[in-house]
Amino acid sequence: MKFTTALAAIGMAITVSIAPGQAEVTAKQAIDIFDGGEEIDKAYLRGMGEGIGWANTATTVAGNPALYCPPQKVEIVGEQYAAILKDYMVRYPNLRSAPFGAVLLAALQQAFPCK
Repeated sequence: MKFTTALAAIGMAITVSIAPGQAEVTAKQAIDIFDGGEEIDKAYLRGMGEGIGWANTATTVAGNPALYCPPQKVEIVGEQYAAILKDYMVRYPNLRSAPFGAVLLAALQQAFPCK
């Protein structure tokens, strides 16, 4: 788990440092989009979370350690992704302007650590 958390932190640092123009939605913008209430906007957050979930599955199928370890019979839905992200941003407000996908991955790793 320490390795994947460190990897996520390094990835966020690299992404932020090499992207002078803001091409990707920030974590704060993603929450603002989700809180806008439109279903199409909520689908953006849900889609990113599901994409990270599929990456997690592909990682483990390839024989590598999981990126994060949610309970086996629990499906995470859009509102839960938003709550996890909001909680993480309260703890780490300096990441509000970091890329949404990287922050969501770090938030999922914190919420569902692998043992």
